[in-house]
Amino acid sequence: YYDGQRLLRFFEGRVYGISYYAGRWYVAWNHRVYWGEKPLGEMASIISFRFVNGHVEDLKVDAAPLDEEVHQIDAWNGHVYVTDTAHNRVLAFRREGDDLTYETAYYPNGTLRDGKASSNYAHINSVFCNGGLIYLMYHNQTEKTGRGSEVAVLQPEWEVEKIIKTSGNSAHNVYREGDQVVFCDSMNGRLMQGDRSLMDVDSYMRGLAVSEAFWLVGGSEHAKRGERGFTDGVIYQYDPNHDETVATMEIPGCGSLYEIRLITPPDLAISTDVS
Repeated sequence: YYDGQRLLRFFEGRVYGISYYAGRWYVAWNHRVYWGEKPLGEMASIISFRFVNGHVEDLKVDAAPLDEEVHQIDAWNGHVYVTDTAHNRVLAFRREGDDLTYETAYYPNGTLRDGKASSNYAHINSVFCNGGLIYLMYHNQTEKTGRGSEVAVLQPEWEVEKIIKTSGNSAHNVYREGDQVVFCDSMNGRLMQGDRSLMDVDSYMRGLAVSEAFWLVGGSEHAKRGERGFTDGVIYQYDPNHDETVATMEIPGCGSLYEIRLITPPDLAISTDVS
């Protein structure tokens, strides 16, 4: 959490998805599981809290255990949606008061016959709803498969309307700006709007927050998986009105950056309800 002067750490472990809905913040928290002092592996939990005057209040676990490869989450129309990446699906949790209840799973690119080796494995890592349509990022494990990343556009009933092919390599995040999609071409370090590069940096680009006046984009060092928790990160500030990168903030030793969200002003990259 950055308050304009200080950078504060609220949670240990790897935090990927972050979203806000109806007064609560929802976080996909990836953490190790122990039996006594014996490590058993990793899992993810969806935790939520209220954020009041710079403090976390009413912290609780809403859903656990989930697969450790849960990525981005978002919320609209009384549901929290979780990209269960390793299983090629998006999990839907119904919000009842301040509690979450599992409802169903959506498989927009089909179920898997052979796990991640399946030909239809898309490595779905980002979800966004805007203007009555749902957008999913198909990362497609470009470095392994040679397939460029794609954006799936779905109807509110989760039926695929079209697939947008991109030049992205192992892309993350998806946002709609006008009639074009914006995404992070992660491996190539480019912020893309359709086929146009808005920003080009020497970082693994991942994490996007949007306001009318500025956008924030995350950058991480290229590193092997086991080293990513000890690398440096950077946040880039992009001015969409003048089409330029205007500031950077380096964060030494923070590990890989997975997600960025704005508290104020409102984050336009957080989903909106479908009327």
